[in-house]
Amino acid sequence: MHPKVEMPAGLRQITTVRPTYIKLDRSLISGIDSDPDRGALVSAMLGYVRQTGGYLVAEGVETEAELETLLTLGVTLVQGYLVGRPAPPWPAVAGWSGAGRDAAGSCRRARR
Repeated sequence: MHPKVEMPAGLRQITTVRPTYIKLDRSLISGIDSDPDRGALVSAMLGYVRQTGGYLVAEGVETEAELETLLTLGVTLVQGYLVGRPAPPWPAVAGWSGAGRDAAGSCRRARR
């Protein structure tokens, strides 16, 4: 008989919030090419986002082997040193209100 295992709070929150994007932490991605348990967990998460219409992003991809494993599993959104080094932040856009876009999708400038 297996002991009862409760769903961790983070997984419970995912089912409540239903985010569009779920980002997999580097600690799960690092070494995924040599750890079938990590691959199984990523596959399960990929199944979840596919069924809920979301996207899975793998963070911290640093080796070709990790990337190849993720692509084989079906993960197509990745970030990490292998695919692009961090860049400086974008300069602030003068006059941007941060309020969003109008009904037609055009950017608005702050009113003074």
